[in-house]
Amino acid sequence: MSAEDSEPPPPPAPASAAGAAVDDWPDEISASTDEVDSLGSDDPGGANDLTVTPAELIDELLTAWCNEKLCPDLLPQRDDLVDCVRDQLEGMDRQVRLPGGRPTKDLAGYLHRLELSRIRYVTTDLLRTRLAKIQSYAESMTVGPNGGRWAGRLSKPEADFAKTYVTSMHRHFDSLVLNKVPQFLRHRPTELEAPRPNLDAFVFFRVRRPTTTAATTSQDNNGADGSASATTAVASVKPAAEAAEVELRPGEQHLMQFAPVEQLLIDDKILLI
Repeated sequence: MSAEDSEPPPPPAPASAAGAAVDDWPDEISASTDEVDSLGSDDPGGANDLTVTPAELIDELLTAWCNEKLCPDLLPQRDDLVDCVRDQLEGMDRQVRLPGGRPTKDLAGYLHRLELSRIRYVTTDLLRTRLAKIQSYAESMTVGPNGGRWAGRLSKPEADFAKTYVTSMHRHFDSLVLNKVPQFLRHRPTELEAPRPNLDAFVFFRVRRPTTTAATTSQDNNGADGSASATTAVASVKPAAEAAEVELRPGEQHLMQFAPVEQLLIDDKILLI
């Protein structure tokens, strides 16, 4: 086994600095709006097909990866995006191989394979991160009706995995503990006792599109009126009766609790950093 196959690839560079592999992709990639909906036009009456550039596709993948890694909760599934990237990776992988499937030995071929490995790592880690969250909160995801707050966020394979995982855990717990203790001690966690994500956790984010949220900025030592005097503002959530709308401008960076900005993240108006 070569060093290239045995060592994990380094994290990818930003999409704006994508390597030779992305540069050699087709100038445009055709995909259905069902596959890459977030890259589609805002016109609901548009065509069913859209065209995206490789840089836009990789940028969308990196954005989904960063958001999923830094988000305390499970975000809506992006299997459409992953499938589109995988299709392009398979096509590029065939182009950098000689007849018979042997990899090319030139420097350009090596750089192509390196960039493809980086993109493949991001794709795999995105799915791995989602599975880790599903394992942590599988009990909560399966006890509520239609998955509760996670309804529509899991793909069908993920939902099947969550159910199978919970069933396996119950079977293991029964055989290891419950079947060996008196009846009055046999108890499984209820919906309220099952692990759930901490929606009050604080997250850093950068604003991508102008919007507002219900929060209040903390008073800064350099600002007597309580407004943030720097680009990065620290905000805390107030009770619903006292919540005030805070205007978020593109390019600003904030530290806030996750709950009030969750929908903004889903709507692609902010980016976790």
